[in-house]
Amino acid sequence: MTYTYTRKDGSKGRSIQVSISQSGTGGRDVLERFNAATGGIGRIYGPYPPAKNQTLVRNIYEATGFWKVQEIAALLWSYLSEPKQQQFVKTLGLHC
Repeated sequence: MTYTYTRKDGSKGRSIQVSISQSGTGGRDVLERFNAATGGIGRIYGPYPPAKNQTLVRNIYEATGFWKVQEIAALLWSYLSEPKQQQFVKTLGLHC
């Protein structure tokens, strides 16, 4: 959920992001339904060509930034497994 990026000045920065990848012909539809269910706070990118050793095109849903990730966590919380809840807690720096 966290990633490092390089700024224009060459310095490093960190951000958090929810990213979901779907492969296959119906993948974009699945991501569009997810995006609608979470209030449209993310973006969908693709289709991308198959990854190395893969045969299906990929689409990717991304929601970047603390407030967007926190909102997705709140919307999905009761549906998440404990390991996924803990991943959100750790990433967001929450103290539950």
